[in-house]
Amino acid sequence: MAWADWMVVNLSLEDELQLEREARAILHHDDPEDIAKLCFQLVKQTHYQQKLLNQAVGRITELEAEGFLHESLEVEQDRRMNWWRRILSPN
Repeated sequence: MAWADWMVVNLSLEDELQLEREARAILHHDDPEDIAKLCFQLVKQTHYQQKLLNQAVGRITELEAEGFLHESLEVEQDRRMNWWRRILSPN
């Protein structure tokens, strides 16, 4: 998996159809008060989900950076150890 592939949303055909059905049900609903309540709830939910997603992506970025740093330090340490082994090893 490439670096940011996990961020790509791939909906199954069933999920796409379900989403389309739910969205069209809202378009065909007749009560403006119900639609207003739904919009109110969706705006709040979207805001909370956006905050959570931003925090999660930020944490994932931190963990990936820590992993990269750890790998870089191990490679550098191995390189230094190999240099000393070459000097001290009897040939």
